Amino acid sequence: MKVLVGLGNPGPEYQNTRHNAGFMVLALMARKYALEIPKKSGSSLIAAAKLEDRKVLLVWPQSYMNNSGPPVRKILDYYKVSPASLLVIHDEMDLPLGRFKLTKGGGDGGHKGIESILREVPLDFARLRVGIGRPDKSNPFRSVINFVLSSFTSLEEQEADKALDTASELACVWVTQGLVKAQGIGHRSDVGQKKIYLTPLEREQEEKEKEERRKKAAEQKAAGKSQAEKSSGPVLKPAD
Repeated sequence: MKVLVGLGNPGPEYQNTRHNAGFMVLALMARKYALEIPKKSGSSLIAAAKLEDRKVLLVWPQSYMNNSGPPVRKILDYYKVSPASLLVIHDEMDLPLGRFKLTKGGGDGGHKGIESILREVPLDFARLRVGIGRPDKSNPFRSVINFVLSSFTSLEEQEADKALDTASELACVWVTQGLVKAQGIGHRSDVGQKKIYLTPLEREQEEKEKEERRKKAAEQKAAGKSQAEKSSGPVLKPAD
């Protein structure tokens, strides 16, 4: 089983803030793949999900960002899941909005939620960092804490929605195809410009459409060749 943890703060006042990017990405996945409504389990909300033939547990720690570690540790212990099967999804100020980074191991980078998890869980877990950018340097009164606890602006909303959706698809790729494949997609400059993760049914439909396009192209090529032969007329042999 894979465990996906989205980091954030509980409560309506934090619901759509930048710091809750992990919560929001997991919510998008829950709408598509959860087998049940999220329920309380200890200090977390959890929901069982399924991606293709893989069991997934979606986890939203409810102990506030700076104390995310203990609930994550309890989930791994209870379900007997190795840290190698854990993906933590969180906001990242060192990446601009619309950019992502998938890593395994490493330090906390100043992120209090990751710092808390690292105190409880070995380094052998993957992280999906979702870019939220940094506060505008021209405004000296906008502190980092105020920035991460603010919502995306009206000018950012469309790009933010797209970025969160892309992050949810990258998480699906990590579950179904592994970290290296997800890194190869997530670190490209054109990430987010087209759908990343396709369900088996969507892949089947895509293959059918490709085959239909190939057949149509072959038919058009054959028809063009036949028309060209007719237009050229009979080949006359030179007289003896």
